[in-house]
Order: sequence, then C-alpha cells, then structure tokens
Amino acid sequence: MGAAIKGGVKFVVGSDAIHGRLGQEMEYLVKLGASESQAIIAATRDAARVCGLEQDIGTLEPGKIADIIAVEGNPLKDIGVLKRLKLSSAGEGFAIPIKNGERPPWPLPKARGSERNRKIMLDNSP
Repeated sequence: MGAAIKGGVKFVVGSDAIHGRLGQEMEYLVKLGASESQAIIAATRDAARVCGLEQDIGTLEPGKIADIIAVEGNPLKDIGVLKRLKLSSAGEGFAIPIKNGERPPWPLPKARGSERNRKIMLDNSP
C-alpha cells in the first residue's frame, strides 16, 4: 500500500473487517505515507463516491447526512486523535457521548430528514 500511495494511486478507507476501527485504518495509511488530509478525504468524500452515495454522504453540505465528531487535538497534525472520539452526532441530529471509545449500541432513534436519508442511514447501520 505504501508504494501505491507514493505512486499516486487513488484509495479509499472503509472496512467491515475491522468495524469501529476507522481511525486505526487511517493511522495505518499515514504510517504508510499518506498525509493526514489524504486519509481523512479517503474515509469521507472518496469512500462515498466509490459507494455511489456522494449525493447523500461524504461531505458536510446542506441536505446530506453527516456524522460530526469531536476530538481533542488536530487530526491534520495527529491522525491518531480520530481513535479517541469525545462526541459524535452520528447523523441522527443529536450528540452522542463517547465513553471508553465506544458509542451506545444500535439501534439509535431514526434519523431526521427525508425517507431516502433514513433508508440510507438504516441500511448502513452497524
């Protein structure tokens, strides 16, 4: 993967193989030569594009579903802070406190928004 990153190959982040460990995957990419911003974009915008969901997720824009997180630190300087979430909105329109690195178990209340957005949210729930 390091050679692919150095060679300019496009890549995305996301795997059910290590569910809940997206921050760890992103940290591995940085250790292999990706910049912090490349890893973040690969896990958000580019991953949504690969899945064909870029109209609904992947970037912070009006009308899109978004998980907004709070961390202590700057992930553009230390990608590892993404492994230590303090708060997550998880697309439901309200904040969910994170304790010991874990969010409350699913199911959470239905997401606000259009029926299509609710379907995307529920179909992609862990």
